[in-house]
Amino acid sequence: MIEAVLTNEGPVLDNCTNGYFCCMNDLVTFNHYGLPYLKATGTITLDGKTIPFAGDAWLDRQWSSGNLPLLMAE
Repeated sequence: MIEAVLTNEGPVLDNCTNGYFCCMNDLVTFNHYGLPYLKATGTITLDGKTIPFAGDAWLDRQWSSGNLPLLMAE
């Protein structure tokens, strides 16, 4: 089991300045942002042993508005 607390300590990075970009002849819009300045604290429990941790972390999120496998098959 992993229990973690992430605290943002910097700006959100939006891909292409506005957080989205188009591809495949503008048929698909991708949204993308990153949180590269996170501090992480928590514990990892494995086989009954709990180990604390602390350090830097990065969260990245990307999603799209289209069905890529369907569009790529065309």
